[in-house]
Amino acid sequence: MDPIVLAVYPGNPKRCIDLYLSDKELTYVPDLGRFSNLERLWLNSNKITDLVGLSDNITLRELYANSNIITDIVLPKHLEVLSIRNNRLRNLDLLLTKLKTLTSLKRLDLRGNPAEKERMFRRRVLEVLPQLELLNGLLVDRYDRVITSEPANPDANKTLTTTKKKTRKPKRKVRQASITERDLAKEALEISERRRREREEKLTVKVAPVKKNDTDFVTIPQHLDFLSQRNDTLLNRKEEEAPTQTKDFYVFSNTFNHSIHKFSN
Repeated sequence: MDPIVLAVYPGNPKRCIDLYLSDKELTYVPDLGRFSNLERLWLNSNKITDLVGLSDNITLRELYANSNIITDIVLPKHLEVLSIRNNRLRNLDLLLTKLKTLTSLKRLDLRGNPAEKERMFRRRVLEVLPQLELLNGLLVDRYDRVITSEPANPDANKTLTTTKKKTRKPKRKVRQASITERDLAKEALEISERRRREREEKLTVKVAPVKKNDTDFVTIPQHLDFLSQRNDTLLNRKEEEAPTQTKDFYVFSNTFNHSIHKFSN
């Protein structure tokens, strides 16, 4: 047994289920053939170049080998979780060829590798591994499934774009109004105009005539009507208090009405 492994786990290797070999400055994957029941293995933050030598560990389910310098991988077929972030995996097609045999793989993390920057990365990975539930820390949702099921566009350069067929709505036919409807609309317009004129007439008042002819009336704005009302009130009050001054007050009244008539003209 490798001395580093022995220092980490000195007990019976058949009883080991979880093995932590992170930060041990390993440049290779040690022989773990005696760990026949190993299920989870941590190899983070080492200097491993090739992730090989684990094919005999058929019980291995989870493998974490982040922050190494891995350029090649050979993995057991029953892996369910694989995290190899921040490594040097470049060729995405070659990588997918080796990952294709992992039919039980549910979670895959390839962030920080040059292969992640290749065109249509997410779609290409899901086409090879449609059983994935989590890719690069993101859940595989229904949208990913739909995109993967659609045929790839060979003319796409950098990004995948989905185009939806535009369905044209049928043009709405404009119904022409009948003769009866036109007559009703015209009548409604006339009624509206008549009511408007009636409202304008209510805003004006009639004032007593200035001339001797009783048929002459002067129309003044309503805001001057209060002066006429005040004149009548003062006239009645003068007649009650001082009947002798009635003649003089009539002179004042005629003068006031004459002023209003002059203002209106």
